[in-house]
Amino acid sequence: GMAVSAWRSQILKDSERVITEFVNLYLNIGKANKELQALARPISEELEHARL
Repeated sequence: GMAVSAWRSQILKDSERVITEFVNLYLNIGKANKELQALARPISEELEHARL
């Protein structure tokens, strides 16, 4: 009855929070990945020129 529905809503709240944190983590990783690529591009271009 009462306890079960309270327990169920708590589980929903917890899993919602976990999903939200995973999404934020995923977005942060994507953002960091773009920043790393932006940093790496000029370095790799310089290496290309140095090789020529």
